[in-house]
Amino acid sequence: MDRILEVAGSIIVKWNPDTSTFANVTSLFYENRGEANDFIKNVNDLQRAMHFLASENSGSEKLVRAQNLMQIAMKRLQKEFYQILSMNRAYLDPKSVNPVWISENVARNSKKSPEKVFRTLEMYTAIANHWPEIESIFSFESTSDIRSLALTSLVKLSESVRTSLIEFESAIQKNSSKSLVAGAGIHALTTDVMHYLSLLGDYSNILADILADLPLPGKSSLPESYFDTYDSEDFPLPAISLRFVWLILILLCKLDGKAKHYKDDSLSYLFLANNLNYVVSKVRISNMKYLLGDDWLTKHETKVKQFALNYETDSMEPCRRFPPGGSDSSNVAGGSEGVF
Repeated sequence: MDRILEVAGSIIVKWNPDTSTFANVTSLFYENRGEANDFIKNVNDLQRAMHFLASENSGSEKLVRAQNLMQIAMKRLQKEFYQILSMNRAYLDPKSVNPVWISENVARNSKKSPEKVFRTLEMYTAIANHWPEIESIFSFESTSDIRSLALTSLVKLSESVRTSLIEFESAIQKNSSKSLVAGAGIHALTTDVMHYLSLLGDYSNILADILADLPLPGKSSLPESYFDTYDSEDFPLPAISLRFVWLILILLCKLDGKAKHYKDDSLSYLFLANNLNYVVSKVRISNMKYLLGDDWLTKHETKVKQFALNYETDSMEPCRRFPPGGSDSSNVAGGSEGVF
């Protein structure tokens, strides 16, 4: 420990701009890259030593000495950073180095396309993952503004993600397309929503923090028949899981309405079976399976089978109207081939 303080102290004091005219007018990073690397290395060693000393004895003289050296080092690095920006400011857009502006810009652009929420999540993840280092490196009063900027960026990015999810939910609810899918196949709304949700599932850890206190709409906005797939007081779901359950419920409710546009009931059931099967398949092969759980999958797989059975039953209904044999039997059979 003494050796670390001695070595770090020698190079830090050497480059103290307050005690040396040479250090005050010379750039460490431009004049001597090798010594600049040594300076950074010793500052890192000093930081680790401070953590150790603080855990052993927060009132030790060595810790006080280390803190004084760190303040000198931070002042030197601030000076170097200022010099670098001053020499290159002709090539920089001031907004491009402002983290608050960056987060606001990303938040503003995210509203134009649902896909851009993933860029926002990447930025949030980067700041959140490095937050311990940010707090440690900028722990001094002189660098408190940097901590505040980083925190402000996190808040703005999380607000942008929340807004994007609310707008995404609204877009699902407002989908009013009445066009029928040929062959009662997979609707574009189903593929779009599930693609979006499967990508969101990859950010479940970060979303769990962002959505922790974001309330869901009341159950009254869904048909009564859908309540059994919502949250249960006996088995409460985390906020992140509830959000995914809710969004899929809205999708299923919209699909149920679209199925009613088919004049043939059997095609309505086939449409529901195909689309729900697609939803279940996307959940099973993505991180959503961990958010929704096996019970959700089992329940909805059962519904897929029920829709398929209803389709088969309704498809066979024309055949049951005629007794076997007789002059009409062959005509009905011939027409049935087209249905099946």
